[in-house]
Amino acid sequence: MKSLRWNKRLLKYLGIWPLEIYDPLFFFTFIYLSFHCCLTFANLIYYKIGFSEILDNFTENVLFIMTLTKITICRINRKSLAQLLLEIENSLIDDDYNTSEKKFILIKYTKLAKYYFLTAFISMTLAIGLYFIVGILPNIKIAIRNSSLGYTLPYKTRVIINIDDTKVYFCVCLYQMLMVPIIIIGYVGFDCLFTHLAFHISAQFGILSCRVREILDDCNSFQFNMKALVFRHYKLIRQAETLEDNFSVMILQQLMGTTFHLCISGYYALIGSVKQEGLTLTLFIAYAFSVLSTLFIYCYIGECLIQESTSLSNAFYRYEWYNISPINLKMIYICMLRMKKPQQLTSGKFFVLSLATFTDSTSPVRSV
Repeated sequence: MKSLRWNKRLLKYLGIWPLEIYDPLFFFTFIYLSFHCCLTFANLIYYKIGFSEILDNFTENVLFIMTLTKITICRINRKSLAQLLLEIENSLIDDDYNTSEKKFILIKYTKLAKYYFLTAFISMTLAIGLYFIVGILPNIKIAIRNSSLGYTLPYKTRVIINIDDTKVYFCVCLYQMLMVPIIIIGYVGFDCLFTHLAFHISAQFGILSCRVREILDDCNSFQFNMKALVFRHYKLIRQAETLEDNFSVMILQQLMGTTFHLCISGYYALIGSVKQEGLTLTLFIAYAFSVLSTLFIYCYIGECLIQESTSLSNAFYRYEWYNISPINLKMIYICMLRMKKPQQLTSGKFFVLSLATFTDSTSPVRSV
């Protein structure tokens, strides 16, 4: 699967791919991000800055903290995520997708994961890259003109050394430039890992629903097939619960951080439109599209998991269960009761993630 291979390459650059953890690379990234966040807060504490600068400082730091949280969660939950990845890889090899309906479900969710990866990676690269360029362009003009005006760093951090010298300034900019790939890889890579795992589990629930008719039509091996179906359903439930346990906190911080970030970014976009700064508006559109697509895909995944997990019980109900023997009917009834409860993703265990969540969180009333 292309999306899984791309995702593996991204997270390996930070040393946090669950199947191949490389601690030296992870600790370097963790220390670098933590140090950068500390310098950002130090700039807020030790310098007397205005309201606009405070908002600008918080806007940057929210994104840094979200990225730091994601790579830390991936490192902490490496064992459970690795086990989940192995089970998914084995299911792709062992399962028999012998009908067009099963193939359609698998291909549909696989393509959704691939399209999200491309969309998120391109939009986040554009947004983060433009932000860094916007921050460094005025200083390049200052250096070309040999002006006496002071340099300002692309990211608002406390300056430890004197950056009035052009060479020193550009060396510090090179240091800060490392933040661009780290944010893109850490932020997008972890989201794509969650997307891939969730879409695959949803697809397996849908494929299991397609197998119901095959199992019920085979009268000779009915009990054996029912046992296999119940075992497979139990395995999917366990995988969905593992996904929920590992990503619930991350979903909560994603929703809260995205809401805060969009409000502040919208404020800057309004100021930029008044000042006729077209680049600021372009930057906001690129970033808003990136974070809103992430928020939408989270809620869409939650909705897919709910619908596909309940479709199994509906598949039993739509079958001609009234024509089978009473003993087999009792087994079907027990399975329907067991499969009636849908699997779901929650945000910090507080509320269920679905498309209704996305509609409420992006409504004009909620934003105001």
